Amino acid sequence: MNIFGKKASSEDLSIVRRWLDEEHARLRKIKFPERPIDVVSHWVLYTASRFNTLESLKNPYIKIDVKYSGDLPLFEYMCFIYYYVGRWMANHATNEKRIASSLYMLDQMLDLFSKLARFENAKEIFLNRNELYDACGSDSNRHTRVLLDTMAKGISSGKLLPYNANAPMLLSHAEVRSALMQSVESHFASCMPMVNKWLQELFDRAGI
Repeated sequence: MNIFGKKASSEDLSIVRRWLDEEHARLRKIKFPERPIDVVSHWVLYTASRFNTLESLKNPYIKIDVKYSGDLPLFEYMCFIYYYVGRWMANHATNEKRIASSLYMLDQMLDLFSKLARFENAKEIFLNRNELYDACGSDSNRHTRVLLDTMAKGISSGKLLPYNANAPMLLSHAEVRSALMQSVESHFASCMPMVNKWLQELFDRAGI
């Protein structure tokens, strides 16, 4: 999957993705000698938002319902990405300035969904999802299964709700589960190396 592919269409189900597309088009016209932290934060958000775009899900060979391109599943995927960003930061954010930078980027993501998608409990849900992923230890396959389950539950209920680690899994249709698993793994494999590279460059450039 090319995460720098076509921008979301005006019909995209995600308000957040549409806003990020517009902001990305604006920022691309500005020549930055170095990317400041707010621009790095945008690039992380924009790159993550290329997951399950409406256009990609309209491909007849991809057996994923277009409802998986909306803001609820996108927020769940952002929680997944920022969980791994947090793990990277835990090993690299070794002083107060680095920690402040990482918290700023997390706040940018939560504010975006709180204001545009009106997810007033975004921070609560992010912390809950972190607990679910932590309960899986270092098993990345279990992390992905948790992500798929929270996406399915969000689409079923139409709400962002906290869950506990012992709650039964909802996503049972093998074909849909397999297609979503492939979509997550493909995008994540392209996304995270670049995200980590941008964060390291930010720290190195700032001398923090």
